[in-house]
Amino acid sequence: MNREGRGVPSEVLQQIRDRIDLVELISSYVSLTKAGQNFKGLCPFHSEKSPSFSVSPARQMFYCFGCSVGGDAFTFLMKQEGLDFMEAVRELSQRSGVPLPVRTERSSPSVSGVSRERYFQIYETAAGWYHQNLLKSPEGRRAREYLLQRGITEESWERFQLGYAPDDWHGVGKWLERQGVKPEELVKTGLSIRKEQSEGGRISIYDRFRSRVIFPISDARGQVIAFGGRTMGTDSTAKYLNSPETDYFCKSRSLYGLPQARVSGSAAGCLYLVEGYFDVITLHQYGLANAVAPLGTALTADHVQMLHRLVPSVRLLFDGDAAGVGAALRTLDLFMNSGVEVRVVLFPQGEDPDSFMRTNGVQAFRELEEKAPTLLDFAITSILNKTQQNS
Repeated sequence: MNREGRGVPSEVLQQIRDRIDLVELISSYVSLTKAGQNFKGLCPFHSEKSPSFSVSPARQMFYCFGCSVGGDAFTFLMKQEGLDFMEAVRELSQRSGVPLPVRTERSSPSVSGVSRERYFQIYETAAGWYHQNLLKSPEGRRAREYLLQRGITEESWERFQLGYAPDDWHGVGKWLERQGVKPEELVKTGLSIRKEQSEGGRISIYDRFRSRVIFPISDARGQVIAFGGRTMGTDSTAKYLNSPETDYFCKSRSLYGLPQARVSGSAAGCLYLVEGYFDVITLHQYGLANAVAPLGTALTADHVQMLHRLVPSVRLLFDGDAAGVGAALRTLDLFMNSGVEVRVVLFPQGEDPDSFMRTNGVQAFRELEEKAPTLLDFAITSILNKTQQNS
């Protein structure tokens, strides 16, 4: 990786390395003990019983003799948090107090006119408001009953900070305005929609999310960057609605449940890739905390790069119908030569991870997982079956 070519001078990167105490950084994730001049601990990147992970304070480098992963502070944060290089640079720049050149510091005012810090602040505040609406408001009772009906426990409401957007055109917007958020900021962050009124050309705004269960979408570090909203009825309204893409939120580079799954995924060396919010939450409830999902979009090359930075292995958990088979096959080109070992866990016809777990339990899932073919074998078998059917 040509890091200097990313726009950060090599001397600035070296200043950050010199300022960061690598032992202190890694100790916030791994329990380290002194071993001569170095420190050792259990590797966070693969499962092991005897420590083979070593950190050298003198060289400011780490290396695992078990899985051969090693590098500096940037490498560690990228691998541990699933960040790209510039995200790791910004994070360590803040930790070390070494400022980045203006041309590379994306926390300066963005194209949208809302700084990174302000954007995060607004979304965190909105997430808290939606969450309290779910937990305590009379209007949220319907959402509470809906989630319990779906088998989503109150513990999961807290773990995933689930919320409720009331049937109000000016709910979160008015509340955020009282907290000092300007109407233009509401529009630029995507929380509100601007509407041109015919009378005198007057401009008004209204809430994007109304009468929906809210799923906060976070980056790898747990910072809320967007929302997903689901209706609770069967009307003609779109069942799912996501925040619009912004300077800080891109669906093709985001995975739902990543902050909650990251630690378990690193320990297990594997992530389960499912199709939706409820699949992720249900797997967590059954003790499979290493589950993530794309946001209503097909898997992308950026997703695969994120997964590769986090784990060596991925399990595709798709619905057991033609659409599920097709979704698995479409990932073949993306994962080919990615360095990620991929297996396909296909559920019985009409089942998805959510329904299967509730009906059959963890043991039955483990039996399916044990039989899961590699993605390549799955693709070959699918093609042969289709050829036989057509002959």
